[in-house]
Amino acid sequence: MLLKLLITLLYFAFAVYGSTDEIAPRVKTPLGGLKGYYKTSQHGRKYEAYEGIPYALPPVGKLRFKPPRPIPAWVGELSATKFGSMCIQYEQTPNVEKVVGAEDCLYLNIYVPIREKGDNKSPMPILFWIHGGAFQFGSGMLYGAKYLMDHDVIFVTFNYRLGPMGFLSTEDEIVPGNMGLKDQSMALRWVSENIEWFGGDPKKITLVGLSAGGASVHYHYLSQMSAGLFQGGISFSGTAFDCWTQAENSLEKTKKLSALMGCPTTTSRDMIRCLRYRPARAIVQATSEFMSFFYNPFTPFGPVAERIGDDAPFIDRTPVEIVNSGDVQDVPWITGVTSEEGLYPVAEFIADDQNLKYLNDNWDILGPDFLDFNYTIPREKHIEIARLIKKHYFDTKPIDRSSTKELIQMAGDRFFVVDGEKAARMQAKVNKNPVWFYYFNYRGAQSLSDFFSGTTENYGVSHADDTLYVLDTPFLNPTTTQEDHNMQKKLIDFWVLFATEGIPKVANVEWPRLDPLKNELHYLHIFSPDKVNMDSNANLGEKEFWNSINFDENTLKAGIQREELYLELEPDDVDNAEGLAGFESVPDILTAGKRVRMSSSLSSNACNVCARCPFSNGQETNACCRSNQFAAVCIKGNTLEIMLIKLLIAVLCFSLVIHANTDEIAPRVKIPLGKLKGYYKISQHGRKYEAYEGIPYALPPVGKLRFKPPRPIPPWIGEISATKFGSPCIQYDMIPESLDKVVGAEDCLYLNIYVPIREDKTPMPVVFWIHGGAFQGGSGILYGPRYLMDRDVILITINYRLGALGFLSTGDEIVPGNMGLKDQNMALRWVSENIEWFGGDPKKLTLIGLSAGGASVHYHYLSKMSKGLFRGGISFSGTTFDCWTQTENALEKAKKLGALMGCPTITSRDMIRCLRYRPARAIVQATSKFMTFFYNPFTPFGPVPEKVGDEVPFIDRTPIEIINSGEVQDLPWVTGVTSEEGLYPVAEFVADDQNLKYLNDNWDTLGPEFLDFNYTIPREKHIEIARLIKKHYFGTKSIDRSSTKELIQMAGDRFFVVDGEKAARMQAKVNKNPVWFYYFSYRGAQSLSNAMSGTTENYGVSHGDDLVYILDTAWVDPTTTQKDRDMQNILLDFLASFATEGIPKITNVKWPRLDPLEKELHYLHIASPDKINMDINNNFGQKEFWNSINFEENILKHTGGSNKDEL
Repeated sequence: MLLKLLITLLYFAFAVYGSTDEIAPRVKTPLGGLKGYYKTSQHGRKYEAYEGIPYALPPVGKLRFKPPRPIPAWVGELSATKFGSMCIQYEQTPNVEKVVGAEDCLYLNIYVPIREKGDNKSPMPILFWIHGGAFQFGSGMLYGAKYLMDHDVIFVTFNYRLGPMGFLSTEDEIVPGNMGLKDQSMALRWVSENIEWFGGDPKKITLVGLSAGGASVHYHYLSQMSAGLFQGGISFSGTAFDCWTQAENSLEKTKKLSALMGCPTTTSRDMIRCLRYRPARAIVQATSEFMSFFYNPFTPFGPVAERIGDDAPFIDRTPVEIVNSGDVQDVPWITGVTSEEGLYPVAEFIADDQNLKYLNDNWDILGPDFLDFNYTIPREKHIEIARLIKKHYFDTKPIDRSSTKELIQMAGDRFFVVDGEKAARMQAKVNKNPVWFYYFNYRGAQSLSDFFSGTTENYGVSHADDTLYVLDTPFLNPTTTQEDHNMQKKLIDFWVLFATEGIPKVANVEWPRLDPLKNELHYLHIFSPDKVNMDSNANLGEKEFWNSINFDENTLKAGIQREELYLELEPDDVDNAEGLAGFESVPDILTAGKRVRMSSSLSSNACNVCARCPFSNGQETNACCRSNQFAAVCIKGNTLEIMLIKLLIAVLCFSLVIHANTDEIAPRVKIPLGKLKGYYKISQHGRKYEAYEGIPYALPPVGKLRFKPPRPIPPWIGEISATKFGSPCIQYDMIPESLDKVVGAEDCLYLNIYVPIREDKTPMPVVFWIHGGAFQGGSGILYGPRYLMDRDVILITINYRLGALGFLSTGDEIVPGNMGLKDQNMALRWVSENIEWFGGDPKKLTLIGLSAGGASVHYHYLSKMSKGLFRGGISFSGTTFDCWTQTENALEKAKKLGALMGCPTITSRDMIRCLRYRPARAIVQATSKFMTFFYNPFTPFGPVPEKVGDEVPFIDRTPIEIINSGEVQDLPWVTGVTSEEGLYPVAEFVADDQNLKYLNDNWDTLGPEFLDFNYTIPREKHIEIARLIKKHYFGTKSIDRSSTKELIQMAGDRFFVVDGEKAARMQAKVNKNPVWFYYFSYRGAQSLSNAMSGTTENYGVSHGDDLVYILDTAWVDPTTTQKDRDMQNILLDFLASFATEGIPKITNVKWPRLDPLEKELHYLHIASPDKINMDINNNFGQKEFWNSINFEENILKHTGGSNKDEL
């Protein structure tokens, strides 16, 4: 028998492996194995795809703002079948969610065409693609290999850090800068060292890039870090000479960012130490503060010449200085432009009359920012130069729809054309290898400008239109006409030939190298597939005009200029706002080289303040600013020059005015960990309250801290700006409408505090909200305080780790599990220790939660870790006895996940060591592999009893064992259910006939998974039990639209009702403090089931419908009818009374505690605002039927045998 079983298992294993896994392409590199998958090219050729390969350690925590660190070798095989997350960025495309991506983002993708037998098997050339996006946004996964894979080239794409995370610089050794370019260099080195294992030739790597990617290609020519790693490059519409590719005044920008984040700005070290602990999302969101018009200037953070620190610099001089010195890589280079380059950024607002008018009317102010000469023309000349440029292009025309051609041309000439030619000429002058220049003005059936402008208007040949014929993107399809097909073929052949031979050819036209000594620029003009020829222009991009302007860009300085510190008092006729425009609000950033300006009208009564300035020798200066003049300054024993006195007063005056007018109105709290600045909001009925959002309560659980218990956040320097939410924890989104199923980030342990403003200063009770989401999804930011802030309670909401990252367990000391519950505990401890500073009473802390949040509340009653941290709790529709809140076979699931991620599964240690370096996105994406029907079973990873390791366990036994032992917190507890609980999860598919039919037809297979008894009933009894349950609820009916009531009732009874009563009874039996039970059957005008089902059908009172009257959400508005408003007031009073007094009160109904000895369940029935009364039921949720089934759940096992006691 055993031999037959062994043979059967072996046969099955080989059959499964052979039918699925073996057909996947594999590569073994010196770092470890990789498993990819197959895709098909444009013309049907098969190719290998390896996506989401980590090339560096995640740049998180202490590695934020550091150069990339190489990825160590991994154990086992990495599943390279899903993209890594894009780097966290501020989106410049029309997008509702402006901050997207994650810090853990350093991944690359490799595409390898399969050559037939008999084909040439010599190593293939490599095209290494660097995406564009102004160094602020974009991702390698936006550009596909489908077109190129019909040719014998390997294609590589990758991500690199962006915006302040990739290009912040303190202009010293603390953060020299260029982290994003160093990421690129490390990815390039990874490819150079490993591409041979994919069939590539490391001696034939060609860099290609668009826009910021094109400029990046050029930067690699200038960097010793990338020397010898590539053999040629193509820069499409971007060079290192372009004005926007060189960041000026980096330190000033870093200090501004730091001030926005509430960090100190005195020293680089303190500033960066503080910024490393600010939420990445908040830092990236602040990018918008550097853009004055639309997304312009579009590169606030970019490449810099580095001051040499501990690390080797990427570049240590400006691009023009490096090229002029001859220290540039002498390999072939191609660069060029399109005819209407200025469509980036102009296409973003070209079709909007209001924006065009705004730009026209405010040109004097916006022109220097829009055309990016804010720092490269002296400020006093800004208006003059802005008007000069406008006159040159527009003459007397306004900027409006009639002059879009001029606007596009002006922007293109400034941003790309003139400096592109300059870079090509200068490099051609110092290099022996050729430089070629092209000009592309073929307009196909579609253009990228269509996407940016939201119109189909033909504005010309946009920035990037040339690359979209070669790389497939979601923006444009270059295959809709025969002429586009022909152009595509010519351009792909051009790329492939250059990658193969190092010589560019387009349509057999002879393309001579650029001669820098000729006055006219000779370039290849690509006009159409049939018209490609050499052309020349002596004034491309109006270069004579632009070169006549004395920009401080791409210039070679003969010596070092002396910097001065001075105050410029402007005349009375200068506009006040304009006069303030150059001022900084943080006085300690005024250093040499910074110009201070101030209108004389600033010295008004608003400035009527005195400030005291300490000096290092203990003496003091009193500086007073009076109406329309500077008052006397008295300095005991010191003499200052009059200019410095005026400067001191001006700075003091200005900083105090700004502080008084803007900063001082923000609410502030000082806690033992540091300072917090919040903001004000208004409640439902107009009450003002303080909001503190995005407060970190633990270190980011990333890198080595993944799968570890949370670590406390250390004290911070300066003031945290708690005005933006932290990211939700990375999760597999169960909302059907969500296109990207994986959302959020690993750096997510943040909480939010809401405090009503009142005269009475006695400490307020605290409501600590734990969100639901089956332990797999959700976030604290989805539930708001607007309704509750009309009561005298403080509300806390939190994020905690979810899914595999929060609840994976190896069943031993390596990863005991329950990281998400330990996160909750740490947040709770943080609140207990700090809430007094917000006006809260730490002795009146009430936990409330819905669904998994309700179960979590109950888990805290069972955990010694949470002892003494709260006074009572309310579990809405969720307890620890619910079948889905206890994870069975955790090790088996961990091993399945490990195998899916290509990790070894023999030992827990090796498996977890491997999983720590797998992309978080890929791990979370794999959640779908544990759900057989829709999103069910909906809790593949959840709480477990822990095997005690080095860490203190959250729970070490099952919930029933802990309660039975009497070791439960003896505190008041309220729990209950709604009448149609089963609408979660049934509402997700209740309106879909096809899904209902599929469930019905496959009930024998799906029933055990859907009803979550896959592990708690012996497998041989699965079908028997599934049919028994179906017969009990449906009789002979099918599962279809006519039986949705039965389906909803069955799911609700199984998931919430029966076990909810069981938990309440048992806890009431062992505790002295009361337990109360409620039943909510009031159906308001709206229901959560509407949002889940996508219909307005009345299916009853959904799971969660009781809670939406208390916390505001995006899904339901409980204030549309008077009856709903009455119910809302009743439930808000109920919560406030329980939080304040520890006794739940609903209207004037007497609500007795649950008596566990009574056979019938006595509960409060909330049927409507006018009908609330005690009710009874002796077969609640069909409990007699469910208790007749021998589930291996909530049972007490005797230590002496296998008998069990059932409750």
